[in-house]
Amino acid sequence: MAEVQVNINNRTYGIACDDGQEDRLTYLSKQVDQKVREIAQAGGATSEAHLLVLASLMIGDEALDLQEHIEYMARQIKDLQIQNRDLVAQVRSHAATPKPAAAAAPAPAAPPQYAGLPPEDEKLVLQAIDSLKNRIETVASRLQDA
Repeated sequence: MAEVQVNINNRTYGIACDDGQEDRLTYLSKQVDQKVREIAQAGGATSEAHLLVLASLMIGDEALDLQEHIEYMARQIKDLQIQNRDLVAQVRSHAATPKPAAAAAPAPAAPPQYAGLPPEDEKLVLQAIDSLKNRIETVASRLQDA
């Protein structure tokens, strides 16, 4: 076990922690001290104990907000994954649908198509996939920023 000396509200505390956690504990204590100072400057506390309780509640509230945001973003990702799965199923279903035979002479060689789709459908599928990709990237970016 390691022990770290932290300073909160101009008081030093010796706090035990697991080896290797010293930097994390120091960082967290600075965050707590900053919150305590913000509340003290606003004059929102009547005693040091009250000040520390208010800081704890504010930090807890921020943590809960972040947890709720993460849960929201996780639901968004799940919804996008379902939409993506459904889109893939539609593409596969469409590709498996037999096309009527052409009565005319064979057409010149067309550019390769995605899963046997006509070019106009392929364009729509690619646009839908690109749209989903952008939405997934936006959600992932929000999660990283949270």
